[in-house]
Amino acid sequence: NVLYLVTPMAGGGYYFVKRKDLEVTADVSVGGAFESDSGYAATDSGAFSVGQGLSWKISPSATFTEKATGLWKMNHLSDSFYHFETSLAASITKTSELKITYLVDLKNRPNPDTLKKIDTALIAAFVYKF
Repeated sequence: NVLYLVTPMAGGGYYFVKRKDLEVTADVSVGGAFESDSGYAATDSGAFSVGQGLSWKISPSATFTEKATGLWKMNHLSDSFYHFETSLAASITKTSELKITYLVDLKNRPNPDTLKKIDTALIAAFVYKF
């Protein structure tokens, strides 16, 4: 079980498409990874991350988003973490929306090796914007 995974990074991104109804992005960053797993010594390493994102305003009141990222530790490239999420949001008013999100996290080398590598979640939320 991961107690914490902190990854301070610096990097940049690029908009391949940037319109009012559609955004397609990519980003890269480099920094560090500090991790502690239950029952194991804490580790630290240099790390780099690559990601991509998509945001599509389907209609004036509905938005689809998707984001995928990968994080690799420099001292062990096979010790990686991948995150994928996709969401659909529907506006109720100007300041509120209903949102459903599906998340997938994959830890390539979990501690201990008997743990599942993949964790998923389905989240439904009422969002209020200030």
